[in-house]
Amino acid sequence: RVGARRPRSYVRGWMSTTELIVLFARGTEEGAARSVVEKAGARIRRRMRSDHEDQVMLLVKVATDKRSNAEQELTRAPGVIHVEVNGADYSIS
Repeated sequence: RVGARRPRSYVRGWMSTTELIVLFARGTEEGAARSVVEKAGARIRRRMRSDHEDQVMLLVKVATDKRSNAEQELTRAPGVIHVEVNGADYSIS
């Protein structure tokens, strides 16, 4: 259907996605943080507010079937101090 709305979980070819919140160590540059997320196969939705100006927190989407691998890769990545599923379902839509 022309003009039909995509399901909320749709992300460019992914029908089932999970959102993760990724928190980086204070002083990590945003460009470096974004590179880490993209390398893990996730897509950045937006930068979230954090308690500290010099701390990057990103809301990202990952295909549900790749969530476990992405979480593991992000958790081991330099500069990442916390990864969690967006259980509160913060959204930008």
